[in-house]
Amino acid sequence: MLVKSDVVHDSRVRRQVRTLVKAGASVTVVGEGGPSGRLLLDGADVFFLHVSKESAATRPRWIKPLRWLLLPEYRAWHERRYRSNARTIALELGPFDFVHAHDFPTLSLGHELARRWGSRLVYDSHEWWRGRARVGRPDALHRKWQAHLERKLAADAEAVITVGSEVAALLSEALERRVVIVRNTTELRCTTAPDYPTAIVYPGRIGPGRDLESVMLAVPDMPVALRLIGKRVSGITVPDNVGVLPEGTASDVDAVIAEGGIVAVPLEAGPVNHDVALPNKLFHAVACGVPVVAADLPALRDIVTRHGIGEVYTPGSSDSFAAAASKVVENYQLYVEAVQAARGELNWEFDSKTLLTVYGLQEVIS
Repeated sequence: MLVKSDVVHDSRVRRQVRTLVKAGASVTVVGEGGPSGRLLLDGADVFFLHVSKESAATRPRWIKPLRWLLLPEYRAWHERRYRSNARTIALELGPFDFVHAHDFPTLSLGHELARRWGSRLVYDSHEWWRGRARVGRPDALHRKWQAHLERKLAADAEAVITVGSEVAALLSEALERRVVIVRNTTELRCTTAPDYPTAIVYPGRIGPGRDLESVMLAVPDMPVALRLIGKRVSGITVPDNVGVLPEGTASDVDAVIAEGGIVAVPLEAGPVNHDVALPNKLFHAVACGVPVVAADLPALRDIVTRHGIGEVYTPGSSDSFAAAASKVVENYQLYVEAVQAARGELNWEFDSKTLLTVYGLQEVIS
């Protein structure tokens, strides 16, 4: 597996690793984050690449416009550096039967290694990469080239997988091929929803682009508290009336969710990628047995309203979030019952069967 993200905190990657290892596969991951060098994680050998990142807190003000201008070039350099370092490690470890490329930045290296080794390539798009909001100078030509490259390289993949039907429809049309859906569901937790909620919990990256500003502005009008648990980054101010817990383990997050009783799944409107997004935190809430207050965006709205597992709010509106939160609190046990009913379908045991089929391992555990 090639992963250009923090492997330790990438729940999708780790779920897939655990499933494949349990089915008898030997899994090696090359990714970023984590401790130095090599670590045995979820039964897989994980090799970590460390790329130093500047701190916004220490960045001088005069560099901001220059950074905006050069950010596309910086991203391209960062991706080239990842490919170079990951290639070196992979060639020392390979060959492998499969190369699993997580998201577009790893696709070209995955394609290269698969051709070199005669391996089968799996392209796993965690989101609609072309529709992401991008900070920095507009770079239409580069994005057009990336779209061309994605279509060309994905044509040689044994399978293309993604997280939901909306993304799959876009990918299938863009890549002109079949796309398999392996959702971001997670393993069901042995947690119990409280009799009455005490807090709405946001489990995830605490930074811009998530519509957290609207959620935090709603606090004075909400019937319960707001708690954030995750990694804090620059670009957003958290008021004193919001509780913040540091990034923890999955069990730490589970405990906070189970105690609070409701999960917030906010997102800003605008980027096409947000319209089709199904964030991990949505399925994390279901796994813990608690309802959600989620952004009223097409893919999220479909899951939330079809299963009745919470309420949606208008992104950018604190009044709308407060109203949706109040409705969930007032009818809490009805939403909890709906979540319990939805857990039969919205769980990783259900979706992992599709992943195993892609790898021809389904019969191993049948």
